[in-house]
Amino acid sequence: MRTTIFYNSRLISVNFSCAIFDHLFNSIGIIVDTEASRRINKYKHRFCNTTFGNLQLTELQKSILCVLFLRGRQIPGELRARTQRLADFDDVSEVEVTLEQLPES
Repeated sequence: MRTTIFYNSRLISVNFSCAIFDHLFNSIGIIVDTEASRRINKYKHRFCNTTFGNLQLTELQKSILCVLFLRGRQIPGELRARTQRLADFDDVSEVEVTLEQLPES
């Protein structure tokens, strides 16, 4: 698999085997989705709501965490706008309530 990465503001092109990615993804809780495609590997997470851990999140909580992992700190209005494809918040106050309900650990 040919991959381009950034290192010190330079583009570096490297070759990795799919086995290296599979091992890396398995170690952080991402597994190959066998139902998705036969031609290329598609991945799915085992982060929450699985039998592998005790973290159980609602769809609203999961969508907020996904956007926070992707973009970092944000105000509730930005979270509401950026989670539209993942979850449907009625207003900003619902985002604030969902943030308060997130587990602390």
